[in-house]
Amino acid sequence: MKALLIPGTLYHVYNHAVGSDNLFRHPDDYIRFLTTLPYYTRYFCDVHAYCLMPNHMHLLIRVCGRDELMRRAMHEHIDRLKRIDKTRFLSEEEVSRFMSVSLGRAFSSHAQYINRRYDRMGNLFISNFKRKPITDEAYYRNVVKYIHRNPVHHGFTDAMSDWAYSSYLSLRFMPEDERRQSEVMMNFGGFASFVQSHEDAISGTDFHPDFKFEPKPKKDASAEDNE
Repeated sequence: MKALLIPGTLYHVYNHAVGSDNLFRHPDDYIRFLTTLPYYTRYFCDVHAYCLMPNHMHLLIRVCGRDELMRRAMHEHIDRLKRIDKTRFLSEEEVSRFMSVSLGRAFSSHAQYINRRYDRMGNLFISNFKRKPITDEAYYRNVVKYIHRNPVHHGFTDAMSDWAYSSYLSLRFMPEDERRQSEVMMNFGGFASFVQSHEDAISGTDFHPDFKFEPKPKKDASAEDNE
């Protein structure tokens, strides 16, 4: 059973391309996804960390609490406000589904873009996106470092700072006034600790989240199956 996307909770979200295909083939593909993701999710969650790899991706998100959800909705078009306002009266399972759809739409939009651009057909992702709740601060820190070290772990680069499609550089060079309010920095005990803990991470002894990608059951290839 999938973990619910409970308001106010942190999650490690990940997904993978089907077979030997790639989610991203050109720098424009990465940039397009990084534009698409906040378009669909900015009302419902904050992205704390991310890494986009050629054939998979990792996100660390916090789902907005209900009060924050409504505060953000007040700044949007009335149609969105009406739709979001319904979450006040929905069950936890329905709220989870409502928020899952927003992430799923970002993935589906990317799949449709890739299919059009590269004249391909069928599913791009192996399954509905996976999600795992972050249970404590140590797990949070380990997931952040794991996400940022993914390009090094997979041999695409020798240094985290050499990979353009992760949040490491934006966090590392975040303006000082933003650092003081950053939940990421708070979880690491401050900016200096964030930098040092990343630099101290040694390949071969890295943390590995307890997940694995599972093949998706065969079905009609014409149907995109992301939530």
